[in-house]
Amino acid sequence: MTSVPQIRAGKLRAFAVSSSERASALAEVPTMQEAGIAGFDNSQWQGFLAPPARRRTLPR
Repeated sequence: MTSVPQIRAGKLRAFAVSSSERASALAEVPTMQEAGIAGFDNSQWQGFLAPPARRRTLPR
Protein backbone atom coordinates (compact mmCIF):
# COMPACT_ATOMS: atom_id res chain seq x y z
CA MET A 1 0.00 0.00 0.00
CA THR A 2 1.66 3.16 -1.18
CA SER A 3 -0.23 5.33 1.29
CA VAL A 4 1.16 3.62 4.41
CA PRO A 5 4.18 5.96 4.82
CA GLN A 6 1.92 9.02 4.62
CA ILE A 7 -0.51 7.49 7.12
CA ARG A 8 2.35 6.62 9.51
CA ALA A 9 3.71 10.18 9.18
CA GLY A 10 0.31 11.66 10.05
CA LYS A 11 -0.10 13.29 6.64
CA LEU A 12 -3.12 11.12 5.77
CA ARG A 13 -5.80 9.65 7.98
CA ALA A 14 -7.11 6.18 7.22
CA PHE A 15 -10.76 5.79 8.16
CA ALA A 16 -11.17 2.20 6.99
CA VAL A 17 -9.88 -0.37 4.52
CA SER A 18 -12.18 -1.54 1.74
CA SER A 19 -11.48 -5.28 1.95
CA SER A 20 -13.41 -7.70 4.15
CA GLU A 21 -10.33 -8.26 6.37
CA ARG A 22 -7.97 -5.75 7.98
CA ALA A 23 -4.78 -4.99 6.08
CA SER A 24 -1.69 -6.44 7.76
CA ALA A 25 0.21 -3.19 7.10
CA LEU A 26 -2.52 -1.17 8.84
CA ALA A 27 -3.83 -3.57 11.46
CA GLU A 28 -5.16 -0.69 13.59
CA VAL A 29 -7.45 0.53 10.77
CA PRO A 30 -10.91 -1.11 10.78
CA THR A 31 -12.63 -2.57 7.75
CA MET A 32 -15.59 -0.71 6.23
CA GLN A 33 -17.87 -3.36 7.74
CA GLU A 34 -16.35 -2.80 11.19
CA ALA A 35 -16.82 0.95 10.66
CA GLY A 36 -20.56 0.41 10.19
CA ILE A 37 -21.08 -0.10 6.47
CA ALA A 38 -22.52 -3.61 6.30
CA GLY A 39 -21.73 -5.79 3.29
CA PHE A 40 -18.98 -3.55 1.92
CA ASP A 41 -16.15 -5.46 0.23
CA ASN A 42 -14.06 -3.89 -2.50
CA SER A 43 -11.01 -6.14 -2.62
CA GLN A 44 -8.59 -5.39 -5.43
CA TRP A 45 -5.80 -7.18 -7.18
CA GLN A 46 -2.98 -5.33 -8.87
CA GLY A 47 -0.42 -6.57 -11.35
CA PHE A 48 2.55 -5.03 -13.06
CA LEU A 49 3.14 -5.39 -16.78
CA ALA A 50 6.37 -4.95 -18.69
CA PRO A 51 7.63 -5.83 -22.17
CA PRO A 52 9.27 -9.29 -22.49
CA ALA A 53 12.69 -7.65 -22.94
CA ARG A 54 12.50 -6.38 -19.32
CA ARG A 55 12.27 -9.93 -17.95
CA ARG A 56 16.00 -10.20 -17.10
CA THR A 57 16.11 -6.89 -15.26
CA LEU A 58 13.10 -7.40 -12.98
CA PRO A 59 13.83 -8.36 -9.36
CA ARG A 60 12.75 -11.85 -8.31
